Amino acid sequence: MAWKHTPAARVKLKELKALVPRLKELGAEKVVCSDLDGQSGWMIARNLGLKCDEWHSLRRFNWGKFHGLAKQKADAELEKFKEKWEKNPDIPVHSGDSLKSFTNRLAATKERLKKLNGTPTVVVIGPYELQQITGAKIEFERNHVYEWSN
Repeated sequence: MAWKHTPAARVKLKELKALVPRLKELGAEKVVCSDLDGQSGWMIARNLGLKCDEWHSLRRFNWGKFHGLAKQKADAELEKFKEKWEKNPDIPVHSGDSLKSFTNRLAATKERLKKLNGTPTVVVIGPYELQQITGAKIEFERNHVYEWSN
């Protein structure tokens, strides 16, 4: 139930490692990730010769008892909660986040990123969380480098 650190598969780490030359080319000076995604963040940082900061505020949405569901089922559950959240955003999913707690956590992340004052930073984050932070309503791809200035 709830959040849990899950080790990354070797093949996924190799895919991430393939991004390192592009990140060097862009002049990355810092790496940040969720404390649950430390393995990926530290692997990128190590290959860039940088340190990695783990931020609790970068944690993805806590699905509570729905954690580990197939994406299609999780999305169906999320739709049910979206209806409830229209009336009250403080209602949490079973043993998980409420819309308000998730939104507040990502707003804190956005403010923290602003304080980096333009330092080229690699942020290891999921597509959904990236949409929330940037406000971009596009389909972000996994293992893809995006440039964003706030």
